[in-house]
Amino acid sequence: MKNFRPCMTFIAVAMLLAPAFPASAQEGPSPQAVLMVANVAGECEILNSMVSFQKKNNLPGGNDYVSQFWASEASTLGLTVEQMADRCNTSTTAYNKLWDAATPKQPAGGNE
Repeated sequence: MKNFRPCMTFIAVAMLLAPAFPASAQEGPSPQAVLMVANVAGECEILNSMVSFQKKNNLPGGNDYVSQFWASEASTLGLTVEQMADRCNTSTTAYNKLWDAATPKQPAGGNE
């Protein structure tokens, strides 16, 4: 991810636009911003799965491995582990807002 910092701009834009995601696709976040949010949220899902797996299975040396892996990934991105965790929380929230905005709404009573 050589161009990671500019990509964070896309994420920030998408997060700002996501709460007011309009009905018209032309007025919403750019396709690149949506893809970037989805990409980061997917990466974070994998990282969080590692933590969940280790908590569930408690493999010998697993805590150290997961901690070192997170630290290595964060360092690669030029972030601290805390910053990467914050980035994951933010991207997951943005992803969920985009998903909810794109999901067709069902009628309340089913007869409308």
